Order: sequence, then C-alpha cells, then structure tokens
Amino acid sequence: MADVSSQTDNNVARKSRRIIATWMIILGAGGVIFISAAAIFAAAFGASGTAAVIQQIYPALIGLFGSWVGTVLAFYFGQDNFEAANQQNRSIIHETNPFRHRSAGDTTPLSEIMISVSSLPKKIDTPESRAINLTISELDNLLPEGDSRLYILKIDGAIEYIVHRLVLDAYLRAKRNDTSFDPAMAKFSDFLGFGNFSSRVDSRVMAFLAETGTARDAKQALAANRNAWDVVVTATGTPNSMVKGVVTNTRLTEL
Repeated sequence: MADVSSQTDNNVARKSRRIIATWMIILGAGGVIFISAAAIFAAAFGASGTAAVIQQIYPALIGLFGSWVGTVLAFYFGQDNFEAANQQNRSIIHETNPFRHRSAGDTTPLSEIMISVSSLPKKIDTPESRAINLTISELDNLLPEGDSRLYILKIDGAIEYIVHRLVLDAYLRAKRNDTSFDPAMAKFSDFLGFGNFSSRVDSRVMAFLAETGTARDAKQALAANRNAWDVVVTATGTPNSMVKGVVTNTRLTEL
C-alpha cells in the first residue's frame, strides 16, 4: 500500500514539474521577445542616446532573465539527478554485498548467513593460559583500526572470547590517566579484571544457537540478551561446543 502511495506521489510530482517547465519556457521565451521588442522600439523611436543606454542594459537583462529561468528549472529538476545517483549507489552496494545471492528472510538457516569459522577475519586459536597472557599491545596490534572483532578460540574449537574494538578502546580510554599503565606490560587478564570488562567479552555477551537455527531465532536470541552483540553458531548450540560460525548483530540488521 505504501509503495502505491509513493508511486502516486512521484507521478504527481513529475506532472507538476512538467507544468512548471512548460510555463517557464513560455514565460522565458515571452520575456526575451518582450525585452528585445522594447529595446528595438526604444532604439528606433527613443530620445537621443537611448540606443547607447539600451546597448549596455540589454545584455544584463537577458543574462538576469536566463539565470532566473535556469535556477528555477534546476531547483525543480535536480531531484531527478539525485534520485538517479542514489539508485546507482544502491545498485553498487547491492552488487558488492557478499550476501546478495542469499535469502534474507527470517526463515533463512543460520548456515547461510553466518561467517564460517574458517572465514572469521581476525581469529586466534590458543589455550586460555596463553590468551590471558596476551599483552594489551598485542591485542591492539591484533585488532587494528577498522577491524571490529577479535575471536579467541580454545584449542578444542569452542569460543573463549570475542574482543570488540569498541570495548578495547573504552578500556584504553579508562586507563589514559593511569601513569602506571603500560600497554606493553599489561595483560589481557588485567583487562578482564578491570571494572566489568570481562562481562563485555566473554560468553555473557554472546548468544549460542545450533546450525539448525534460523535468522528469526538469532534475532530473538539477541533480543533476549540485551548485552549480546554476536550469535555464535556451534555444533550443539551450547558454549562448550565447537564453533561453526558467527552471525553479528550488524549482519542481522541487514535482514
């Protein structure tokens, strides 16, 4: 219904622009003819020196009249150019979207919309003892600007932590005025023990589902856990099971 209403509004707008364009052309041509006739009449029958004055004023009047007509037309017809450029941008985004060939319905299986574990952009497999001994500098280097998540998996393939760039930046800001803080010496374990940061990277900020789940299930899981940013897809849908892939909150907003 909304699409029909929008299309009707567009048709009315186009019709209005055609009427405006027609009248602008008529008035523009009429104005030029009138000014030209007046100039010729004044030059032929006017007082002495009138021709010289008209010769100076006439070009300015024609230029002013043309600018006015052009400005009005550009104002009413610029929207078409904007809409065409906007449509082209949408087409480019659609073509470069890696998920464009996949169904975007709520019944889509998670296996079709998740980022598979082998394709996670930033992932390290390490024993927990190694993970908590990573320095803040190492974490910062592993998660450069522009990368939003670092996935830390256990040796058995289960998820251990998901470190978000936003959370790491918040920690670094909180430590900015701490003169004893050295990111090259501070450990990930210090990060986990500072304030409530551990609850922002561990399983408490993850929802877990099995591969048999759907996009609707993922949305409901994130809605149920307001702190969760990611749905971790595992073999059994439990935290201790091997990770199959991840569906981010950003991906779900596209569905």
